[in-house]
Amino acid sequence: MTTSDPHTNPDPLHLQLARSLDGREETRQDPLLGFLASYKSAVQLRSGKLERGLGGSRGAGGVGFVTEETGERPGMQLITGDDTTYGASSDTEASRRMWSVIEAGMGASAVADSRTTGGYDMAVPDSSASPLKRTRESLFTPYLRVAAVLAVMLLGGLLLYTQVRPDETLLASATDAIETYTLPDGSVLTLRPNSAVYASRSDSYALRLEGEARFTVTKNPDRVFSVTTTDALIEVTGTRFVVRSTGMETEVFLEEGGVRVSALASGEQQVLQPRQALRVGERGSSHIELPRAEYYLLWTRNEMLLDGRSLRDVADELERHFGIRVVLGAALADETLDGQIVLDEPGRVLQDIALLLGAQLEIADNTYLLN
Repeated sequence: MTTSDPHTNPDPLHLQLARSLDGREETRQDPLLGFLASYKSAVQLRSGKLERGLGGSRGAGGVGFVTEETGERPGMQLITGDDTTYGASSDTEASRRMWSVIEAGMGASAVADSRTTGGYDMAVPDSSASPLKRTRESLFTPYLRVAAVLAVMLLGGLLLYTQVRPDETLLASATDAIETYTLPDGSVLTLRPNSAVYASRSDSYALRLEGEARFTVTKNPDRVFSVTTTDALIEVTGTRFVVRSTGMETEVFLEEGGVRVSALASGEQQVLQPRQALRVGERGSSHIELPRAEYYLLWTRNEMLLDGRSLRDVADELERHFGIRVVLGAALADETLDGQIVLDEPGRVLQDIALLLGAQLEIADNTYLLN
């Protein structure tokens, strides 16, 4: 009888239940089992800077940190994810019902389709139209999707921050995944999880944002496309930009074109040029020095740039992205992190951070405690 090497010819029955354990000793099936035999990992935490050498892949239990080397896709040499964009799904019937409410008050007619593409461009206009087309990119790996859907159903819309105002209608929303919507003029909205966009009943291109979204606005000199947050009013005729509203302040990053940003509290106005960013709060507005595009755009690929940020800042963004609560021990809040992180599942992301910092992670319901 010939004996085969179990590392090169593993028994399929033995591979069906490969286990990776998290802090609660839970078991989950791994979709890339063949990599387990060769998985290696090295972790270093030096001078407050995070570096991690990786073997295997993200789906095979590898951690989701990469480091940035060049102006190309950051961390291409070390990234562990497989870059797969899970199949987009559309809800055309729900979209028709949603847009019919808006059409009734605004007379909108022609609509454009949307498609997911590589890189940062999440959608492009298409003449083969269906009303308010939506595409979706899941945050979670396939074996967690059922649990994610059930959780969203139980939450019952809790992640939408406020109720719709009488003079507006809910245009687009995202809960557990990135959502992409195309408006009738071909403009594209890409919403970060736990975000929502509302449209004025009297003007379909006067929008209000809660959360974070990327806007690709079709150029039209005959109308003004506007986005309002708790702090600012952003007005454009055709451009591409990102708006991040935390409820305490608003940040605007301009990719191309031009935007005018007005601080609602003071009335102060600023005009942004491409690659500029502005922060607006109760005390007015201020330019952000040397903003990095990746800081504002990587979430569209379910990744986040760390880049020397404090753990407190990173935790705040994770709270908004996943709709969770993160509690930090006093000794950890000022720790700094570097590189990039894959935003696939909150427990796994925070367990990786805990490992890198030599900390302990405790989970109770929707609260994650690091100390």
